[in-house]
Amino acid sequence: MLEFRILAHLQTSDLRRDQSAPAPERPSTLASGLADHLLESARCFSELDAPTQDLLSALLQGDQPRAAAALREGADPDATEDGQAGSMTALMLAALDNLPEALESLIAAGADLEATDYQGWTALHHSAFNLRGDTFGALLRAGANPEARTQEGKLPADFLPDRPPSRKARFSH
Repeated sequence: MLEFRILAHLQTSDLRRDQSAPAPERPSTLASGLADHLLESARCFSELDAPTQDLLSALLQGDQPRAAAALREGADPDATEDGQAGSMTALMLAALDNLPEALESLIAAGADLEATDYQGWTALHHSAFNLRGDTFGALLRAGANPEARTQEGKLPADFLPDRPPSRKARFSH
């Protein structure tokens, strides 16, 4: 999520300098790679249509009414945060930040419940990992697959905390 916020900043910052100017020295290869990735992601985001950009921006700001309005204006419910495959989808962002109204709007607009990020996580995995009960339940009711596995073989339920023993189990000894 921080990466997306940085990308949005890069789109409007001075970093889009004149390409004919000499490039400043870069301190490391890692920094160079990260900067290149961020600039490419910002370019991909800027290629999204205006309603889709507004949808993603609204989700990142937690503005559920604006997200719903963007969907009504034709935003892509399966858009990714940086326009690239394997990135977090709008549905994952809503699940991650516990935005149940936005999540319901995305589901109604036909968002793919089984889309995965680069680790094979679905929106249900993100919701479970971040203990987002409202969105977890809504995703299950909408038909999200609780048996979907990440690249490491984890189910969404693997990220839920262990339930305390039931009262009956504690007193049956």
